[in-house]
Order: sequence, then structure tokens, then C-alpha cells
Amino acid sequence: MMFKINQNKLKFSQKNKVFEEYNITMPKFHRAQEQCVFSSYRYTLYSGGLGAAKTATGVWRTLNLATMVPGIHFVGAFTMPMIKDFIVPEFIKWLSDRFPRRKWEYRKGDRVIDVFDSEIRLRQLEEEGKTRGPGYQSAWVDEFTVGVKEDTFNMLCGRLREGGRQFFTGTTNPGTKTHFAYRFWNDCSDEEKEDRLSVKSSIYDNVANLPKTYIADLETRGEDWKKRFMLGEWGSMEDSVYHEFERGTHSADFEMKSDWTYYLAVDFGYRAPFVCLLVGESGGRFYICKELYVTGQLPEDWARYINANFMKHRPKLMIADYGDAISLRSLEKLLRIPVKYPNKSVMPGIWRVKDYLKCDPDGIPGLIVHSSCSNFMREVESYEWEKSPDGKPIKEAPRKVDDHGLDAIRYLLYTLVYNLLNKYWWYGKGKIERL
Repeated sequence: MMFKINQNKLKFSQKNKVFEEYNITMPKFHRAQEQCVFSSYRYTLYSGGLGAAKTATGVWRTLNLATMVPGIHFVGAFTMPMIKDFIVPEFIKWLSDRFPRRKWEYRKGDRVIDVFDSEIRLRQLEEEGKTRGPGYQSAWVDEFTVGVKEDTFNMLCGRLREGGRQFFTGTTNPGTKTHFAYRFWNDCSDEEKEDRLSVKSSIYDNVANLPKTYIADLETRGEDWKKRFMLGEWGSMEDSVYHEFERGTHSADFEMKSDWTYYLAVDFGYRAPFVCLLVGESGGRFYICKELYVTGQLPEDWARYINANFMKHRPKLMIADYGDAISLRSLEKLLRIPVKYPNKSVMPGIWRVKDYLKCDPDGIPGLIVHSSCSNFMREVESYEWEKSPDGKPIKEAPRKVDDHGLDAIRYLLYTLVYNLLNKYWWYGKGKIERL
């Protein structure tokens, strides 16, 4: 249950003198956006489902504060691609459309946006030192639950020390209730809640700006997934098979190394997707580096793409579903790579994947997914157990929906750790003996 909102604290910045002087109009916000953009709480969290306009909300809150409170304003995300691909285009879109051109400038080399008398600094949070520097009038972090550590959040809040009143804003998809963001905004004292606002939004708040087909497609997902990624509800994901998976922990923009051992993990399909994952291994840790998800194509098409994009890494083995023997043999000849038939046991394979999702003592999991593999991560997050008539999850029967990449990685991990490959015996998370 969210705490009672002080309505007076939502009104302070609706009258922006700079906007009035230069005839700058804001877009029409939905209810949840208004609460965030015009909040005068020191700490504001805007969490919502997919398509809830979280990035646009953060951009307009920052522009509103930057024009009202001149100074240095911080904008961050965990990785630089998140800033370049999502935040910067959103700023440029609205600045170009609504602001006088002589009153703003994007200095790409410095990763700074000058707007009127303020400077908006765009910084990645993957490296803790990026938050160091002068004090800030405001700070906004997009995708707040993706990779951002609690220590980084605390350090950033410590930079909000310039004169007057400062503001921190986080926008994000909701995570589990054990995440520090949920605890900070919800599991706090009544006195602390006086300066913390948590706004929840769903995809349906922004339905006027989204294609009906987009929403209809998402509505086919499992109930637990829909609660989190459509309704914007924080929860335990108890129906999720791989509830251990968190993008902030298991996804990264890592660099592929030449000394890694590479494999292809394949699940065949024609109407359903054909999936090929390029998986690297180093020191017993596995990295899903690249993905191919296609429908309606033949082995010649698959091979053309794999040869052009995957084979330069010289994968030593392809582990592929033998259910489609004709396609398997065709692909084997076209790629000229040894094939290993997988152990397809479902539950032992799932437990093996879950084992690799756990973090080692160094805090790094045994399975890491490159942030470009969006289809695979979508499958992980929507993969659920079947339910009994009383609605409880049956934790020995995963739903056979959107599991193609998951089958491929299950084949690979479960087969590698229990089979003899190139005179090595694999056990647990590492090579322990050469035969």
C-alpha cells in the first residue's frame, strides 16, 4: 500500500516562469506522469510497466527543474548505451520540438546539454567514480533497478548539496520487494515518508499513445509477468521459473574475448522461432554473446546469418535439438561444425540453469547475458510455471510458451556439465579434471 500523498507537494512546479516567457508547452501528461513531473518531494520514484512513458517523464521533470533552478543537473543510467540510445534521443526530440533553438545545445563530446542557464550532465553509473564531481541541483536515474547499486545511489544523493532545495528522481520497471529502491520508498518511517513519493504507473495509463497490437501482444504473457511489466506492480515473481534473473545482475555490455571457448546452442523452428545462441565460456562462467531469433526461414538462411556473424568466433561445438533431424543435418553440413546431441531432461536442465544464475562469492553470476540479447531476456522474464486449478504454481511443469532460447541454453548447460568434451569432464561451474 502506497502512503498518502501530500497534494500540496505536487503543485510547486506547475507554474514555470521560463516556460511562460518563451511559450514552451509541455505535452499532455497522464495522471502518474503529472505526479512525478510536478512533485516537490525530495525523493521521487516513478515505477511502471512497459510503455508507461518513464523516460519521457524523467526528461520533462529534468527540463522543468533545470529551467526553474539554474545550476548543474545530473542524468544517469547504468550503461552508456542506455544513455545514447534512449535518454539522449528523448531529450533531443523534445528540445527540438518545444524549446527555442538558441536556448539549448547538446555538446556530444562532453555528454552535456546546456539549456537556458543550466547544465545537464549525462553520466553512466556502471563505474562508481562517474557520480563524483560538483554538487547537483537535481539528479535523475533512468532504469533505476538495472545495475545501480545502493552505494552508488547513496553517493549520488550526497551530491545533492547545492543551495536551495534539491531533488532525486528514479524511473524504472518495478523489481522485487527486496530491492533497495522498494525498501527506501516504502519500508521507511512515517517521518521519512514525508519527503519520499512513490508513483506507480501501468501500461494502460499511456494507452492513448501505444498501438493496440503492442498491448494485445503483451497481454498474451503469463499473469505474474503482466503484473510486473504491464501493471507496474512490485512483487516476488513467485510464478516465475527463473525468478533469480535480474537484468541489473545478469545483463551487461561485456567485451567478447579471443581466449574464450565458444559454442552454438540451437533450438529448431519454422513457424515457432528458430533460435541460435552464441555462448562463450571462461573459467566455468558462461556468456550469452549473440542471438538469432527468426521465423519462416530455412537452414540455408540460418547458416548464412550464422556464418556471417557467429562463426568468426570459431565455436568448437553446436549443441542442437535432434527433434528435427533433417534441419540438423543440413545445418551441420552448411556450418561444418561438430554437433553434440543434448540431454533434453527438462527439470534437471532447469535446475542447472538456475544454478548458473546464482552469484559466486565474487558477486558475479555463472551466466551473463549481453544486453543486446533482448529476445532471450524477454523469454527469461516471462517464463512461468503451469498453475493448478486453485491458481498455485506447479513447480515441476513450466509453461511451453516463449521458451525457445531457454530450451537452447538449457540443452547447452545441462549437456556440457555432464558430458565428456575434448578430454575434459565438466562439473558444477568449472573444469576440474583433464582426463
